[in-house]
Amino acid sequence: MLSIIFATWLLCPMAVDTDKRCHYIAHACGGIDGQPYTNSREALLASLENGFKFIEGDLGFTADSVLVLMHSEEEFRQMSDMPDSMELTRDVFCRQKIYGRYTPQTAADVLSLAKQHDFVLVTDKVSDPDLIERHFSSIRERTMVEAFSISDYKRLKRLGYTPMLSVGRHYSYRGLFTILSDNDIDWIETTVKGYADILFFRVIKRLLHVRVAVFMPEPQSFLKYVGGEIDLMYVDGLP
Repeated sequence: MLSIIFATWLLCPMAVDTDKRCHYIAHACGGIDGQPYTNSREALLASLENGFKFIEGDLGFTADSVLVLMHSEEEFRQMSDMPDSMELTRDVFCRQKIYGRYTPQTAADVLSLAKQHDFVLVTDKVSDPDLIERHFSSIRERTMVEAFSISDYKRLKRLGYTPMLSVGRHYSYRGLFTILSDNDIDWIETTVKGYADILFFRVIKRLLHVRVAVFMPEPQSFLKYVGGEIDLMYVDGLP
């Protein structure tokens, strides 16, 4: 009888918020003109105009250790037609145009926009608490950080940020459940591959009250779970 009750509870979908737009993260500042991963000022402003409340930026460093937004230096060079022989300093970075038209951003540029507009900044690639605190302490209550270790997660949480523990597919469901229950984790970030992931999200949300942000190759397939089993979903544009 207990197994029947548990199966029924597990298979019963969670209530879903019908306002999907409140659950979207503009991936790499959002797509613009069909171009993803630009992390550009124009993409960020377009995402705000489209009603996004969560804006993700990929963090990286120039050769002179300035924190900027780029998915990777290699991709930035390709997007801006920048030769490999040219050193990527801050000044060089800021002079480039992505695809000949979009404006690259330093972390300071994004911080300035965050003070002008009401959005939550979601960071990726870097989760060192000292670095995050140095650059984003003035908006820590509106900053979500993808954390790549439990120690980073715990320290960021103590500092007042909202960290999301990045969990890959190398964890078994049982192993991940143990990690989450033993470490008082509030948020995870992961990739959805199939319906089994949705079932697991139901379990950890109902038993551990863990919230879930996801990236998925085919968002339309799981759109009905956004606002229920899925709290936040990375998207390049409005699905």
